[in-house]
Amino acid sequence: MQLSIFSTSEPIKIERDNPTIALMETAHYLMALNFSTEFELCHFAINQSGGNKIGKGSFRFVRNGHLKMHPKIYENLALINISGICAATIARHGKEEVRRAYQNFPLDTSMMVMEESERDYEDLKRLISPIARHFLLSPRQVQWNITLAAFSYFLHPGVWEGVTWLATQLQNTNQSNVSHLELLEHIPLQNFYPSLQEAAEVHILNRYPLSKENLQVRLVES
Repeated sequence: MQLSIFSTSEPIKIERDNPTIALMETAHYLMALNFSTEFELCHFAINQSGGNKIGKGSFRFVRNGHLKMHPKIYENLALINISGICAATIARHGKEEVRRAYQNFPLDTSMMVMEESERDYEDLKRLISPIARHFLLSPRQVQWNITLAAFSYFLHPGVWEGVTWLATQLQNTNQSNVSHLELLEHIPLQNFYPSLQEAAEVHILNRYPLSKENLQVRLVES
């Protein structure tokens, strides 16, 4: 995953024999799709020319660097970052097992899959700091509120089906990249699309506008 105002455009490519990475990237994309009014979604680069480095991500989206950053933008970016960890966790354990277990986070986080997501996690911690300061909440509380919200989104009917369908397109394409505009032509034709729209509506209705109240979460303590 690349965001031009925060990272450089380093030549990278998807490991085609690693389906988890494709799932992680498409999870980033589907979460970002909820915030398409804030960001310009560009493309998935499959075999970006120049260099031969194997990278962890290839979803590119941008935001005008002259626009003011505010808590909702940081929160949107944090949700996008945690999405890869959600995808890797669901891919390994299955939706139903994750559905039963994730409400116990952060008391028991042994199920969460962090491999290939170290940078995403570090970025997440950086992004939650300004949110926590603005709303006078603890960073830990904001982090787990965002984490639980992301898992809830991906466990909504239709969303994981969208992730797996997009990951298949990403792995099987012969093109050098797959554009956001191209994906928009095909996603509405899929059976999961109505449920995906419903999930986005539920997520946005329940979460925004951001407030101290809807960023709070009851943490399960040992």
